[in-house]
Amino acid sequence: MLGEKNGLIRIFYLFLRLAPFIIVCYFILLSIFNKDIKGIIYLSGLLFAAIIVKQLADLQIFGDDNGLTVPKEMLNNCNLTYLGDDGTAFSKAPLGVMVLFFTLAYLVTGMVTHSRKELNLLTDNIPTLLLFVMLISAECRFQYINGCKGPRYISYTALLSAFLGVMWAMAVENNGFGALQYFNGISSAQQCKTSKKIYTCKKVTNM
Repeated sequence: MLGEKNGLIRIFYLFLRLAPFIIVCYFILLSIFNKDIKGIIYLSGLLFAAIIVKQLADLQIFGDDNGLTVPKEMLNNCNLTYLGDDGTAFSKAPLGVMVLFFTLAYLVTGMVTHSRKELNLLTDNIPTLLLFVMLISAECRFQYINGCKGPRYISYTALLSAFLGVMWAMAVENNGFGALQYFNGISSAQQCKTSKKIYTCKKVTNM
């Protein structure tokens, strides 16, 4: 019985660690199935934010990280999901935290922008927001407890990623692509599409 419980805990733990990757794949696949470019717009902003956050962190713009002193066994937990070679980190910034904060900020900005008096998108999507809060809390706690990243890098990554998410959502909206944001209250079937029209002209002589 104890073994089954530990197995379920490990599966849940694995889901939390892979949550950023799963979320990105979900939005991309959703865009493919709906035959729109929402996923491309979201992914473009995410990659842009990832490059900025990674470069700033690698240049130590955030300063020296005041990480925790933890046993080597705990640090091995961090290496399981690192993208670098030989278990080394691909970025000094926690990219999982970056993905979650950017995505949440991007989605919330779209909800706020497209909410109306008769349609409060924030209220309608409370389960989604609570899920993100849970995933963010679990990811930040994992990074801190296991000594993967210190509070300085976690905090700066979270703030910068959220800021970039808001800016990207506003850029999409201001350039006339607001209908291509997620959770905007407009389904793909409701989006206007151009159609070919045939006009018949007749010659009228002046009397």
